[in-house]
Amino acid sequence: MITVYEQRGIEKGIVQGIEQGIERGIEQGVVRGKRESLLRQLATKFGAVPDPIAAAVEAMADSSELQRLSDLILSANTIEEMFPKETTRR
Repeated sequence: MITVYEQRGIEKGIVQGIEQGIERGIEQGVVRGKRESLLRQLATKFGAVPDPIAAAVEAMADSSELQRLSDLILSANTIEEMFPKETTRR
């Protein structure tokens, strides 16, 4: 038999788990949006995005790195400037 205090603890744990899940989902949505935005910006500025670069962007999970690249696109003259590792692998 579960005591009232144990039941409250279980309920509190469930609520915390739900809140953490929501926070993770929101962050994942933000990252996905930044990826899509960056890919759209790259295509608009430089034309077709090479597969290795598109794959690198799709693999990114760091929101701050995606933001840095979105800012860098404003001053970059070529896509190679933004992704030197991916463009030398061709």
